Amino acid sequence: MSEQIETWGDLVERAGVGIGGTPSDAPVTKLISAPIPITGSDGTKDFGGCGSGCGCMPQA
Repeated sequence: MSEQIETWGDLVERAGVGIGGTPSDAPVTKLISAPIPITGSDGTKDFGGCGSGCGCMPQA
């Protein structure tokens, strides 16, 4: 969490993966919240996520 990664090139270098079609100087932003809405498919707010420890699992 304390690493400063500012570009796509920095990120793929640290991850050890290919750069793909994204320019190496493209800026990146750290996402620290759930990447999906925490609601069920019927719109209810009691969706429990897809499993423990994943990004969509609400924390008590």
